[in-house]
Amino acid sequence: MTNDSVRRALRTFIITTLALFIPGLLGWLNELTEWARAEGSTPFPDAHGLAYLGVSAIVAGVIALVNLLWNAVEDKAGAGMLRDVPRR
Repeated sequence: MTNDSVRRALRTFIITTLALFIPGLLGWLNELTEWARAEGSTPFPDAHGLAYLGVSAIVAGVIALVNLLWNAVEDKAGAGMLRDVPRR
């Protein structure tokens, strides 16, 4: 395992934690995931199962969006956390 692999894993952990923690503090992500948990996942694909998968996709999308914004800020600043930012 290389040093770069460890840095990438740590960076992913930090961004994922922030991406789930901040919307969780605002409440809407907690309400959405609680709704999905209460509905549960059925063994056969139906509307409830698809909604459950949709909530998972929304959570993944929040992580991707935070990562995109984080990278944009780092690119603009010219310095990155646990990654090298290429020069313009």
